[in-house]
Amino acid sequence: MAVLVWRFQSDRTAGEWSGANQAAARLTGGRITRIQLHSLAEAPHTGCGCFQLILFKTEEPKPGIGIMERGYKGLAPDGRAWRDLHYALGGKQIPGLAGAGWSYLNSPKFLAAHGGRRSIVWASPKVAPLLVKQPQQQERTFASPKVVPNMVATSQ
Repeated sequence: MAVLVWRFQSDRTAGEWSGANQAAARLTGGRITRIQLHSLAEAPHTGCGCFQLILFKTEEPKPGIGIMERGYKGLAPDGRAWRDLHYALGGKQIPGLAGAGWSYLNSPKFLAAHGGRRSIVWASPKVAPLLVKQPQQQERTFASPKVVPNMVATSQ
């Protein structure tokens, strides 16, 4: 049985720990050497394919983060469908993509390396209303009174 030691944090905002990185390197034979739990940029966590949401970097409708739920039949503004994102992410570490569960939307560390909810520029219709209801703790963490300024949700 492997024991994971959470030594010092390499990057507090991105959610990176040296002990987790060492374990990932050892357990993946060196294929994955870094994991950042709250960032999509450099070393997002891997996804097994059972995730309920996909968080993705996008340039449409403007540069930022998009969120799509499993089962969404439409396309993100950049033209990608759930199947495209899911296929790209499943079982891999892909900068710009990460899987998540619904509860992560309420985490005070939600996408902390990107500025939290302020980084979201698009969300599918079932996700968007949940982002507007800002948890109290998140409200204290991120000072903006507007939860998701200029976010676009497309209906399907």
